[in-house]
Amino acid sequence: MKSFETAGKTLLAVAAVSALCVTGCDIFKSKKAAPELPAATKVAKPAAETAPVAPVAEVEKKAEITKTAQDAVKPAEAVAPTATAAATEQLQKKTEYWTAIPEVVAEIGDVKLTKEEVKASIIAQLPDGQIPEGVSQEEANQAFSMQTKMLVMLKVLDAQMTADKFAPADDAIFAFVEKQLKRAPKQQIDMLTQLLASKNKTIKDHVAEMLKQVETRNEVLRQMYLESKLQLKEVTVDEARKYYEDNKRMFTTPADPADAFRASHILVMVKKDATPEEDKAAKDKIDGIAKQLEKDATQFEKLARENSDCGSAPSGGNLGAFSKGDMVKEFQDAVEALQIGQISPVVKTQFGYHIIRRDALQAEKVMPFDSIKDRLVEMISARNAGEAARVYLTDLEGKAGVKYFIEMKSPIFGTPAAK
Repeated sequence: MKSFETAGKTLLAVAAVSALCVTGCDIFKSKKAAPELPAATKVAKPAAETAPVAPVAEVEKKAEITKTAQDAVKPAEAVAPTATAAATEQLQKKTEYWTAIPEVVAEIGDVKLTKEEVKASIIAQLPDGQIPEGVSQEEANQAFSMQTKMLVMLKVLDAQMTADKFAPADDAIFAFVEKQLKRAPKQQIDMLTQLLASKNKTIKDHVAEMLKQVETRNEVLRQMYLESKLQLKEVTVDEARKYYEDNKRMFTTPADPADAFRASHILVMVKKDATPEEDKAAKDKIDGIAKQLEKDATQFEKLARENSDCGSAPSGGNLGAFSKGDMVKEFQDAVEALQIGQISPVVKTQFGYHIIRRDALQAEKVMPFDSIKDRLVEMISARNAGEAARVYLTDLEGKAGVKYFIEMKSPIFGTPAAK
C-alpha cells in the first residue's frame, strides 16, 4: 500500500531538476539491487550502445520476471566464502567516508553549502538512513559530488525564482498538478484512484494534502518555473516515428538461438525441510492440476497464474528462452523429452513438483510503432525537457559564480575544484 502512496506523491512532485542528473543516493541504492536489464541486453546488445528508454519498460519487466522464474529451476550455486574476521572488523570501522572533505563544499554567491548539508541530504534518502555495505571510497566520493551538484542547482534555481518574484496563486498550482496527472499513465492513475477510494478520498483531496507539504510544493513550483522559462515545443508523432526508425534495434527482440529451449511450467514448491505431510500436500495439489490439464490442456496458462509458486506465474508460467545447463538436470531432461506443445507428467526437482510444457522457439520480433508511439512521444518530450533544463540551469550556475571546493567526480559535471 505504501508503494502506491509513494507513486502518488511522485506523480505530484516531479522535480525537473532530478531529470538533469542522477542524485548521489542512487549510487548507494544500486548496491541494494541491480538495475533491470533492457530487453536488448538480454539478447546480447553491445554495452556501449544507447541506454534503454521508457518504451521498452514493458519488455524489461517481462525479462526480469523470466530471469526470476528461471532462478527457481537453476542449479544451486556454491555459497561464497564469508569475509574474514579482520575484513569484517575493518568494514565496521569504516563508518566515515568523507572525513577529508572540507566543511564548506561550495559557494553560491554569499551562500555556503556545507558538508553536513550534503551528508544529511544523502542519508535522508537511503533505506533506514544507512549506507549499504560494499560501497567503495571512490563510489562514496562520486555520490557526494553528485549530491553536491544537485543541491547547488536547487539553490541556484530557488534564488532565481525569488529574484523573479515567482509566486503563482494556489489555483494555478493546483491546475498545473492536474495537468501533470493527465500526462501520467492510465494504469498509475487507476491504481492511485483505487487506493484513495479505499480511504474515502479523491485525487483532488490527495493533491490538496500533498501541496500542503513544503517539499512537495517547492518541487511543483520549480517545475512550473522551468516550464515557463523553457517553452518547449510539443513532440510530434513524426518525430517519434523517426526516433523509432533510427533506433529500431531497441525495439527488436532477435530470434532465439537454434540450440536454445523454451518452456513454461507450473511449480508447487516444497521446502527443503518439509515434513512428509507437507510433501504429500504438495504432491496432491500438483496431481490435481495434472488431472485438470488432462481434460483441457488449453488451461495451462490460467492454472499457472492461479497455482504456480514460481515468479513466472503472472506470465502463465513462461520461463522464456534458456540454454542447456541453465536448469537443474531433472527439469532439463524432462524438457528434452517433450515435443513442442507437449505437457509433461509431474516432475520432481529440488524445488518441488513441476508440470512442464515445451514451447516453440521464437522468431525475431519488432514492437509495432503504433503500440508504443504514445510512450515514445512521452520519452522524447522528457529527454528534450531534461536537456533544456540542463542548459538553462548550467547557465544560471555560471551567472551565479558558483565555486566548488571539492573534486567533482562524475563525468557529467566536469567542474574543477576551486583553487
